[in-house]
Amino acid sequence: MNFFKNIYFKIVFSLSLGVGSAFLFYHFFYKKADQEEVLAVQEYTQLPQSVIDELVRIWEQGDTDALLSKGRLRCPQEITPVSAAQYEFTRCNPHFFECALENLKFFPELNKALKTERVSLKRSYQPLMFYSSKKRFTRFLFPNQLTIDQLPKKGLSIELFGKRGHSWPIVFSDTCSMIKLPERRYPFYAEDLSELSWDNQGREIYIDRFQVSYQDINEWVIAYEKDSRLLNSKREQWMDPATHLKLSEMKSYCHSYGKKLLSSHLFDAIAFMPSDQRLAFPDYLYLSWSSWSRDQSGSVFRDDISPTQALCQKAFTKDCVDKFPFEAFNTNSASWADVYQVMGGEVEVVSNKFKLQKNLILSSRYYERSSPYHQLTRKGSWDGEGFDSKNFETPGNIIPNGVAFRCYLEK
Repeated sequence: MNFFKNIYFKIVFSLSLGVGSAFLFYHFFYKKADQEEVLAVQEYTQLPQSVIDELVRIWEQGDTDALLSKGRLRCPQEITPVSAAQYEFTRCNPHFFECALENLKFFPELNKALKTERVSLKRSYQPLMFYSSKKRFTRFLFPNQLTIDQLPKKGLSIELFGKRGHSWPIVFSDTCSMIKLPERRYPFYAEDLSELSWDNQGREIYIDRFQVSYQDINEWVIAYEKDSRLLNSKREQWMDPATHLKLSEMKSYCHSYGKKLLSSHLFDAIAFMPSDQRLAFPDYLYLSWSSWSRDQSGSVFRDDISPTQALCQKAFTKDCVDKFPFEAFNTNSASWADVYQVMGGEVEVVSNKFKLQKNLILSSRYYERSSPYHQLTRKGSWDGEGFDSKNFETPGNIIPNGVAFRCYLEK
């Protein structure tokens, strides 16, 4: 029995489901060596697998039953209602996950697994006062708290409790918010340059699928104790692209997660429609007019069509503004690379090493659908310091109310 004295177990399990993984850290410190406790060691090395499987499913798949859009699940302090087309917002979303754990009656499979495995969830973590004064089931984790080699380094932890005071801390990594850029040859647009292609063969490049949201910025400000004036308390805007940061703050946000501001040639890679998607390294490349058509006459930007809700979900232009609400995280806006919000909506800043001042993607809510400035090759300029006329150089002298952004990383 002396063998069992002062044993420290640290077991790391990788649990895969769908496109992502959750990582379980099980810690158990054993001090005494009588027969009862030896049996306890054997019992509690059996993990509550069915519970973990259900937790992973909810974390990674989000609101698959449209509970929020139907008004059945309500957690106004954590997350606002989303439409069925915006369910992507709920995937790997710590606020939806917290809401789910508060309302187990809507998740019968998890509820059943907890009872079968005889484990429970508790509000083990301190409140996040910006959201709620209640203690939480979950705790945010950021790069300085994660040792797992996952991309991006952002996640969530919870704790399962069993008999005899044993517990299982579980860490969920955000595996939903980025997409790996397929290895292929890509075109890019750079004024005054004759070389118009590049490839990422043998390189692992990951790009944010959506523009960075106000919720993302709120979490970043709280975690890294940034300027509290950057917080957005308007819950109805949390899904929307964050457009209030200066360029230096955007770069700081990306850097906090080991990323960089998206570059111009990477934006072109996810936005331009491939000449032949079946061929990864074609001999011929062209620059498509939009993400969905080779030229304007065959696109959603034709001047002979009126905006419909479906068209405005795909590309939210000026003629949509007074007719339909803007829906962030709407999956109808997908480019060929499964990246969203690439045309219409908010103007987006990119880094452009080929022509530094041409750093603003113009296709946005500020131009009519028939405007030539939606063309993917058209770019404007933003100095990154503010949102007045002196800060922009744009066709038609439009002055955006703000500027959106996204990040990328290369492993």
